[in-house]
Amino acid sequence: MRTRTLFFLLLLVSPVFWWIILQPSKIFSDVVKTPSNISNKVANVASEEKVLGIQDMRWAQVDTEGTTSIVSKIFYNKFLTIPDEAIDYLTFLLPKFYFQAGDGSQLSPPGVEPIAAILFPFFIIGTVGLIKEKKLKVFFVILASSFVAYVSGRKTISFLFPVLLGYLYLASVGILRIRNTKLKKVVIIFVVIYSLYMLARALWINS
Repeated sequence: MRTRTLFFLLLLVSPVFWWIILQPSKIFSDVVKTPSNISNKVANVASEEKVLGIQDMRWAQVDTEGTTSIVSKIFYNKFLTIPDEAIDYLTFLLPKFYFQAGDGSQLSPPGVEPIAAILFPFFIIGTVGLIKEKKLKVFFVILASSFVAYVSGRKTISFLFPVLLGYLYLASVGILRIRNTKLKKVVIIFVVIYSLYMLARALWINS
């Protein structure tokens, strides 16, 4: 079985795929808010409150010692927002969001993971394998897609669906790295059955 074939199979049985198909109006509603969300995100990054918070940390030593150290002047400045925002951006890539938690909104299947949690070990295997082989195209797509979501300030499935697809593709690569053919077939069958069970459970909870 080819990677693309397995990828599309796993996508078709993933709860999140059908959840999105069944409620396109909610996806559209989330997407049309993008311009205002981007404006709000930019305003938040450059907000006076954030700058004042950094200044509070920088000048905190004045209250106790009457002066500030060179270290405080170096580390507590406006550039502190850069690592702060970088950490925020990295949270958009956390595997837990895709393999377990979801976004907690109506855009995620209720009570189940967006894609099967049992795919996570194979996601790791696929990631390590492609990095070793220097096949990095999928990683650039994931990083670019997550950055678009970060700029929009929306950590939702509708914006991060391309990242989810990338993770699902990496999991497909990982499964196909199993050398034992019989074991590989067993894993694929188990993942399909489990995913269908999760989908049925989500539909039941929402009925």
